[in-house]
Amino acid sequence: MSDTNGEQKEKSQVQKDNATVIAEALKVLQEDIITLESHIHNVETQYLEDTSIHGNIIKGWDGYLDSKITKPSTLRRPKVFEKDRVFSASSSTSQLTMNKNLFQTENKTIAKHIRGKGYKKKSR
Repeated sequence: MSDTNGEQKEKSQVQKDNATVIAEALKVLQEDIITLESHIHNVETQYLEDTSIHGNIIKGWDGYLDSKITKPSTLRRPKVFEKDRVFSASSSTSQLTMNKNLFQTENKTIAKHIRGKGYKKKSR
């Protein structure tokens, strides 16, 4: 019986070691994802700013032929809108996506709470 107990302890230790290795690998992967998403966000921002005058893949090139040649130093840095972020917003783990999901979840919770209280939408 002591062999079985010793085997169980050894098996338990191996499982703990495996869980530790997996947890460490998961942490490294999560850090890599955060780094990659940050890089994608920065490159996307640069692209959207650099191409806002003449056109880009997101907004199209309608003004490309009509635009005047201007010196980049005389232009203000264009504002980048979150709705234009196709690549950053496509990741399910990006901060933008997570904030959007949290907002939607909070709105659903509030709506359920209001319906549960018997509030009715006013009709005009």
